[in-house]
Amino acid sequence: MEDTYQTLKKIYGMSKNIDLQKVNYTVFDIETTGLTYQDEITVVAYITSSFNHDEGENTVIKVIGQNPRTTDFETEQENLIQNKFTEDVTEFEVEFTMVNSEKDLIEEFTNNLDKLPYDTVLSAYNGAMYNGRGFDVSHFRTRCLANNIEPPFSGRAYVDAKEAAVDNGAFNLNQIMVPSVSSLSRSDWDEFARYLGHDDSSEFSRKGDVHSWVDEKEPDADDIREFSELHDVDVPIKTDGSLNGVFDQMAEIDLEEVPNLSFAPEIDGEEVAKKGQEGDLESVGLHCISDVIKTQYVLEKVLKYGCKHNLRLSIQ
Repeated sequence: MEDTYQTLKKIYGMSKNIDLQKVNYTVFDIETTGLTYQDEITVVAYITSSFNHDEGENTVIKVIGQNPRTTDFETEQENLIQNKFTEDVTEFEVEFTMVNSEKDLIEEFTNNLDKLPYDTVLSAYNGAMYNGRGFDVSHFRTRCLANNIEPPFSGRAYVDAKEAAVDNGAFNLNQIMVPSVSSLSRSDWDEFARYLGHDDSSEFSRKGDVHSWVDEKEPDADDIREFSELHDVDVPIKTDGSLNGVFDQMAEIDLEEVPNLSFAPEIDGEEVAKKGQEGDLESVGLHCISDVIKTQYVLEKVLKYGCKHNLRLSIQ
């Protein structure tokens, strides 16, 4: 198989710094039952397009979901989920495929990637970065190993959306700091719950119970800062480099139209994993679709406003 760089150079007449606005790309995201090497992939979603696509081009998001039942799925079940996606995701066409196992899911995704032109550039958010960190690509490879399937990324060109937008400084997003209560002591968590309106913290038997109650109140950064000042509690500060954080920051200042993601369920990564374990393909699928749209948005903004010719292109 011809080296990807050589293929891209022949097609676009460029050397190593390839203008990624002139190539086709596939943005993808996976959802799993957890973060360990044993956790299975429940859903993969991906979208293939070009950065110079015409206005109004019909862009399709393809979703592959693992059947949560122990028996073979029925077509009716697949159609119900397809109809849900079609009804909720109004700005994109969604094609849903249900398979019976994780192995089938990996093979379906692999076969679909194999049909793409070899010069197609892959991208994910925190999927595989230059420093060796990342989740989507490495976990997918791990599950390929568990299912004795050759990974679909081998030899493919890849650009990481997080690395481009945040780590390489295309935008000044990595300087936006937010307070985090995740490492507070149990007594400070109880105090924070009282600050948010809970009368009796004694009913919380575990720290996790306080977490759950506080999460339901959805405190924002201003709530945390005010609590910190009023109660003289040292609240750690962290950089919000998450996909949600970066998307929200960019969308807040973007004068152009931002994708409508009102369909996305308000669940975090831990809840997505739990719903995947429970077989809630609708919620997990909608969450995955939302993440793919956000990743595509972030990457397109980097290419439009950032350092177009200096994105780090790697070969997987």
